Amino acid sequence: SECEWYTIVKTEFLDDQLVGAFDCLFGVVQKLDFYECNLVGTIPPEIAHLDGLTNLLLWHNGFTGTVPTELALIPNLKYLYVTNNILYGTVATEFGAIPRLVELGLGYNFFSGPIPSELGRLEKLEGLELSRNLLSGPIPSTFGQLQSLTQIRAAYNKLSGTIPTELGNLSVMNYIIFLHVNSLSGSIPSEFGLLSELRYLALHDNTLNGTIPSELGMITEIKELWLAVNQLSGKIPSELGMFPSLRFLLLSHNYMTGNIPTELGLLHTMTHLSLEYNQLTGTVPMDGPICDLRQNHSLVYFGTDCVLGYEVICDCCTDCSISL
Repeated sequence: SECEWYTIVKTEFLDDQLVGAFDCLFGVVQKLDFYECNLVGTIPPEIAHLDGLTNLLLWHNGFTGTVPTELALIPNLKYLYVTNNILYGTVATEFGAIPRLVELGLGYNFFSGPIPSELGRLEKLEGLELSRNLLSGPIPSTFGQLQSLTQIRAAYNKLSGTIPTELGNLSVMNYIIFLHVNSLSGSIPSEFGLLSELRYLALHDNTLNGTIPSELGMITEIKELWLAVNQLSGKIPSELGMFPSLRFLLLSHNYMTGNIPTELGLLHTMTHLSLEYNQLTGTVPMDGPICDLRQNHSLVYFGTDCVLGYEVICDCCTDCSISL
């Protein structure tokens, strides 16, 4: 049986000090967990013969080659992680046909080419990790169909095009959208304001333009908002002062203009406010609400363009820069 195979393999590998996990139930292998086992070579397609497998965790090893498309034939597979290996090739469209898949981890490899739109068919998918690859092309609009998705990580790739407005349809998205360090362009979708339970939104280091949507103030659970190093312009929306739990507000290296809204002084949980390298003007007085955050609350870093005194006059900034 499969579990007899498991017993043999486990005994042989333990002698070589491989630490892995095998779960069997009623003679069926359900879990293979080889986290940091120093495995090399290619991923054998024969794993697909384990049709009772629910967890295939091959992360943090030295696997090379491509991921066998046969893995998409495992009918009960829920968790597939090949993160942090030396894998390459394209992301197989077949992965969009794994009916029970809950989490897909392909990050920290060398996958290239587009993200297949077929991944939008994964109705049960909750977590998608694609970060630190060589992926290019647009983010599929079909991702808006992933009604179970709570987190998406696709940072440090070569993604281009606009951010699909359909991502605002992800009603249970309550954790992370990481799309930073790509080549995304266009505006920030105002539909993100519908993601009221989102905690972390990182869009920095792209080429996004236009204004910051005031609707972002509706993301009441957000803790970190990273929009730095883009081409954003216009005024900082006063609605960004409505976040009850915000810790990081990073808007530096853009083309923001106007005064710093006093409403940011309502962010009593904020520790980092980064506004430097913009085109902001006005005064931040010592007896104002923002400086009060430095004196009586949690703000430890406050950077803006105040080095020459005619951009922003700031009595409590911790870092003064020169506007772009």
